[in-house]
Amino acid sequence: MNFKPIRFIITGLIASGLLCACNKDSDDSESEQVLADVGASSTIVSSFSLKYNIKLLVGLDSVFFSIDQVNGRIFNADSLPVGTDVRKLQVNIGAPSSASAVEIIMPSLYDGRDTVINYLKNPSDSINFSQGGVMLRINSSNGEHERVYSVNVNVHKIKADSLQWQTSSRALPSTLSPRANAEKSVKFGDKFYCLTRNSAGQAQMAVSASPLTNQWDINATQLPADAMIESLSATADALFIIGGDKLYKSTDGLNWTDTDTSGWTWIYGAYGDEILGAQGSNWVLYPSGTSGVIPAAMPVKATSVLWSYTDEWFIDPQAIFAGGITADGSYSGDAWGFDGTGWGRLSSRGSLPAAEGITLFPYFTFRSGNNKFYIITKHSCWIALGGKMANGTVNTKVYTSLDNGVTWREASTALQLPSEISPRYGTSVILTDKTFTSGSRAIAPITEWDAPYIILSGGYTARGVLYNEQWTGVINRLTFKPLQ
Repeated sequence: MNFKPIRFIITGLIASGLLCACNKDSDDSESEQVLADVGASSTIVSSFSLKYNIKLLVGLDSVFFSIDQVNGRIFNADSLPVGTDVRKLQVNIGAPSSASAVEIIMPSLYDGRDTVINYLKNPSDSINFSQGGVMLRINSSNGEHERVYSVNVNVHKIKADSLQWQTSSRALPSTLSPRANAEKSVKFGDKFYCLTRNSAGQAQMAVSASPLTNQWDINATQLPADAMIESLSATADALFIIGGDKLYKSTDGLNWTDTDTSGWTWIYGAYGDEILGAQGSNWVLYPSGTSGVIPAAMPVKATSVLWSYTDEWFIDPQAIFAGGITADGSYSGDAWGFDGTGWGRLSSRGSLPAAEGITLFPYFTFRSGNNKFYIITKHSCWIALGGKMANGTVNTKVYTSLDNGVTWREASTALQLPSEISPRYGTSVILTDKTFTSGSRAIAPITEWDAPYIILSGGYTARGVLYNEQWTGVINRLTFKPLQ
């Protein structure tokens, strides 16, 4: 009984030996592959980061670096702020402990002699990434395998959160002669309409599906008598304008019909599928006829465009405008809101400069959290600019509100207009998307994204002379490919 287990073991060993003999060739091949895989894996970088340096940049050590093992690339997808000095950076490299060599290679632009740093011996040496071309080379423990990565520390070439405007303007889409002296632009449906008129009373309507390309279809339009160009507005169904004291409508901007309503003195803008305006001291919605008394402190003309928006705190859509002139001739810098049944003053913690013809539009601003550049929060906001004040001068500052007109503050330098854009009032504003495309090898790549562009159209000097120009702007960060 005691010998049976030994007999079984010997038999098993013999069988095992036979199997080994039969599969010797295949096992050798598999063993070689295993060794090769082990050797190759000992050259893979698992992490890469920059070392802490508060003198250079707060949060430098928190910058995330992507590692593309397939193509041998290490890079930060979210670039460092413009102007960051990357000539002397220390790095942390997550290399295998079995690696026989970890070397950083910096190319020379002058004598062709590369600088090679032995990271295993000198992990605190500084690396110059400003010239590009930095390589990371790792050798396996047996020296038979080598992997090389390109390493890039990306830095923004432009200020990411600046409102960037084209370096030059373009003329208004008008061929009138004499040149136009009045202008108003609006969006109607999926197209943009630019109405111009000259001192001879001639008028043109320019229409474009893509105003960023500056391609417009221009035609003469026969406006109603005494048409108020600045009153041009649009709902989803029609364009509207005041002629004399009557309200006219059009579905193409060329042919106008009387709505058989009179007493109109101003159009604030569209609210839902209706036009909201003023008839003397009353506000009115067309075509429903809903009306009410305008508060004494509320402007009755020369306001900004009315914008509608939805909010989780309200059941009905809200609308907002800023600035204007009241019934007693006073200039206002307040923002006012409408909820479908009445008006209320929104500004309670800081107003805009009291002015007529303020340009107001919804947009975005970006803020970094806790002074850390890499924690960026995108905020919806209202931007207000321009406007002619009671003393005859034009406001030169840009203001923002993050709480729907309750609080207004002077915008950061990044959002202020450049000196090339002269101060103006009564400027039309068009918001339109520009689609960007980019190739990607990601599993679910982002190949297209939209950036909201601002087009400032026309506007007037302090003396009431029309600027024959359009300016296009966008916050730089909105044009960058989204991270994924």
